[in-house]
Amino acid sequence: MDAKFLTNFFTERQLSRAELDIVIPQFRQVEFRKNDFLTKKGGGNCR
Repeated sequence: MDAKFLTNFFTERQLSRAELDIVIPQFRQVEFRKNDFLTKKGGGNCR
């Protein structure tokens, strides 16, 4: 995962460096092809 990309959304103005060190690694890159559907994956609380 490219952490540099995520720091465009999560900045040190919003979260401390320690919080960023916890949050950023929880993301992983997902690839999908044109016309693929996005589906829920994992144990998130999406509704």
